[in-house]
Amino acid sequence: MKYFFASLIASVFLLSFAHAEENRHLHMACGAFPPYKIDNQEKPGIDIELMQAAWSVTKWKADYEFYPWKRAVALSKSGEADGLCGCSYRVEREEDYRFSDVMGLHSQGVFVKNKAFNEPIRSIRDLQGKTVATVRGYAVQKELDALGINNTGVLDDKQLVSMLLNDRVDAIYAYRDVVLYALDKQDKVNQVVYHEISSQPYYVCISRAVPDSRQIVDDLNQGMRVIRQNGEYQRIWRSYLATN
Repeated sequence: MKYFFASLIASVFLLSFAHAEENRHLHMACGAFPPYKIDNQEKPGIDIELMQAAWSVTKWKADYEFYPWKRAVALSKSGEADGLCGCSYRVEREEDYRFSDVMGLHSQGVFVKNKAFNEPIRSIRDLQGKTVATVRGYAVQKELDALGINNTGVLDDKQLVSMLLNDRVDAIYAYRDVVLYALDKQDKVNQVVYHEISSQPYYVCISRAVPDSRQIVDDLNQGMRVIRQNGEYQRIWRSYLATN
């Protein structure tokens, strides 16, 4: 009989533990990057809405808190946050993160005003000798610096767009959707021409410091497959950018 009660108690404990695991609330660290991640509960951004939709068909729930990028990375590496709302793949990041399936693509390139240049722009080397602006600290600025292309680093994408529209620079080097989102809010998308230079996939990055990181990623990927099939993935993209 004592073995029966011991077994019963163990079973109750395991069921309670499983139930708790099913309802564990994830904490995701986000860096502001409109339209992908926006510190706005009503319109939180493409990536956050994709995660919400994907996890809604699994056992997970999550909150999304905004931090400066370096702080978000530190929290996720230590396991204080379950992961980053989005990041690109780097070999060195494999040690700290598990990567989800591809969430989308980040296109980066050159924006100029309509009819600004007669010649096509196929490479950022074509910006030599022109006045160029980009957001200070972004990877795109590091690319310009590495090639010795003079550039003005500005605070954010809103200021970047203002410089181009007001003819303070010949071109801006930036992420396509970020600039299009800012232009769309001003109804000025038709005033610019975009030349794509490259495009890279990005992912949700779950911390390996979290014990159930593999299950979190597997379930997120399952949810992403569901919303791609039922059209919710496409609807979310279109709600932010008519170009997608």
